[in-house]
Amino acid sequence: LTARALLAQHPLERLTIWNRTASRAQALTRELGGEIETRVATALEEAVREHRIVVCVTSSTAPLIKAAWVAPGTHVTSAGTGSPEKVELEPALLAKADKLFADRVVQTERYGNLHHAIEAGVLTRRRVTGELGDLAAGRLPGRERPEEITVADLTGVGVQDAAIAEPVVEPSARPPSFVPRTTAAKSACAPSRRRTRCAPLSMPMFARRAPVARCRPMSGAPSCAASRTGWPWIAKRW
Repeated sequence: LTARALLAQHPLERLTIWNRTASRAQALTRELGGEIETRVATALEEAVREHRIVVCVTSSTAPLIKAAWVAPGTHVTSAGTGSPEKVELEPALLAKADKLFADRVVQTERYGNLHHAIEAGVLTRRRVTGELGDLAAGRLPGRERPEEITVADLTGVGVQDAAIAEPVVEPSARPPSFVPRTTAAKSACAPSRRRTRCAPLSMPMFARRAPVARCRPMSGAPSCAASRTGWPWIAKRW
């Protein structure tokens, strides 16, 4: 569902999925194969170097994405660091980024990749460009130059979960095709007959898309426990 939310936001051409357990990556590839060209990455480093959108949703306690792998013009979203011991991005990557956004700085400096980067001494909270709400409200620009490296460090914020829940729980209040622009990439919760459930996630994914003039940091999976089990995704544009 996180993959479909990504597809709803961007004209992607290809998704590449990496997982420590190859069978899980292959299962997701089969599930999405009818919607977009999808393949399994054999090596995470190679996939990161090749693609320009990387979305990481894992429960890792060691950095997965290294700064040296990330080329100019790449956007990286990390959405799996919901507790202090979790980390997905090497601290040097946050220092390398031209723009660094958080969902809530006060939270990411305690729980997110930012927390680990501050502890490593590579930056301070003043290095953060702004918060996700600043982007959504248009108070700050996203990508301004094609060569910028942008990073979104997302730990999950209750108000975002509430915004996601509204069209899920009360579909009659929205047109059938309604997808909130500010929350679509976090819409990984699906309604069931009796309750709302979150699909378990556990991989990185990579995607290829046509060029766009501007790319803004996106959010990842919802902050429910079931969504914190582990994937990066990588997206490539022409």
